[in-house]
Amino acid sequence: MATYVPNSRKPLENLQQEMDYSRGRPLNPNLDIGLPTYVIENAIIRSIAHDNFPYVTDYIRKCPTNITRYIYHEVYTSQKPMQKTITICPPLYHAIRENALGCIRVLMQHGAMAFQPSYALHWGGFQDGEPTIEIIEKPNIACLADMILGKEIEFSSLVLKQMKMVNVDFGLPVEIRVQRLQQPTPNSTKTIQYSDAWECIEKAIEKSCQREELANFKAILKKLHSAYNTDKLESLYVKMKETRHKKPPMQQLEEPPP
Repeated sequence: MATYVPNSRKPLENLQQEMDYSRGRPLNPNLDIGLPTYVIENAIIRSIAHDNFPYVTDYIRKCPTNITRYIYHEVYTSQKPMQKTITICPPLYHAIRENALGCIRVLMQHGAMAFQPSYALHWGGFQDGEPTIEIIEKPNIACLADMILGKEIEFSSLVLKQMKMVNVDFGLPVEIRVQRLQQPTPNSTKTIQYSDAWECIEKAIEKSCQREELANFKAILKKLHSAYNTDKLESLYVKMKETRHKKPPMQQLEEPPP
């Protein structure tokens, strides 16, 4: 078996120490969201962003446990005041977020787990200058809501087909945990439970979608749900693609009859 292990340098800041400071106390596993062990591996994140699935395939071959390994990624959204988002997530999370179909296919074929938790930390500051951190723990599968909102239904059907091929059970219950840390009174963890993954995705769409577009996206989700359950995702892809190609150009629709 290969013995390759990615770069395991810690970030410059001591993440756990800063979280303890914002929390005002050490981590309590019964009350707080803890973070998994992670590595810094920017090359794999860049490769996924470009859907370079041969690189991802080689990354998995070198060490099979890389497929579920947590990767640290940091993005600054503002310098003054300092705001950033930190994700500590497995490769599948990044592939779904980047709409990297080839990488999703490779990862699912090699055992990526749709229900593996991912962690996002939204880091900012309030008027008193004390840092505030919001931690969100949710399974990879919950990220499909953003994909459905951002891509055509044909693309979503292809992604779901990859999950169907490895028998991902969307009927399993989903739990999302959220906690805001800020001195002097950090909140305890809030747990949101859904009966299944479909409900979780639907509620996320309702939260993010514009009201005038909500009915359309809920109809899209219903079609995807039905096609997934009846094993007709390929048929849905072909049908929607043909329908889209048959639509006349917008300028033709706007031209008055002769």
